[in-house]
This record gives sequence, C-alpha cells and structure tokens, in this order.
Amino acid sequence: MTKEQMAINRLKCGNTAHSCKADYIKLAIEALEKQIPKKPLNKTSALSGYYGNCPCCNTILCDFANYNYCDECGQKLDWSE
Repeated sequence: MTKEQMAINRLKCGNTAHSCKADYIKLAIEALEKQIPKKPLNKTSALSGYYGNCPCCNTILCDFANYNYCDECGQKLDWSE
C-alpha cells in the first residue's frame, strides 16, 4: 500500500462531525487519489508512442509528449504495459 493510499484510508476513517471539516477531508482524498497512477483508457499505438484517454476526465493524451499527469485534471498516469 502506498503512502497516498494509507493517507486516504486514514482520512476516510476520520471524524467528520463538522461539515466544513468534511469538505476539506473530501478535497484531500480527491487530491491524494489523483497521485495514484492510473492507466490511460483506449490506449492505442502510434509511430512515436501511444495515445490514450485520461481515466478521470477522458482528455486525449499522448505518452511521447511526456504526459505523466493529465493537463486537464491532474491525474497521474501510468503508460507502462
């Protein structure tokens, strides 16, 4: 389990009695989840590399442009096989 996943689990189990605190916890969880690499969807081969869609916002991306993160939503990407 990565440190991001451990932090997410701890935040999800935390006391969310105050709605403001709950909003901050929800925002923190969303930010941490985007740091866990996800594979692009619809990955297709091209001459210079691969194209694919961001698994969160569906933006079209390419690995040969060094997209390690989606430039629209910030999701970390894993282009490996």
